[in-house]
Amino acid sequence: MKKRNWCMTVGCLVLATALILKHILPGLPDAIYGLCFGMGIGLELIGLYTLNHDLSALKRYKMNITRKIFH
Repeated sequence: MKKRNWCMTVGCLVLATALILKHILPGLPDAIYGLCFGMGIGLELIGLYTLNHDLSALKRYKMNITRKIFH
């Protein structure tokens, strides 16, 4: 089994935080709960995808765009 990456770890933490806050603060707006829940699931899916695929091309693309914008 491969080591979990930071996306999966952060995704689990966001999901756990959203669930705990929903039980502690019953008046928590559904929009905030849904945002946290969706972000947690999205991060976990990205983490699962990176276990089997190489994302170095995506990282280079993002760096090139960032350099074009700020230089």
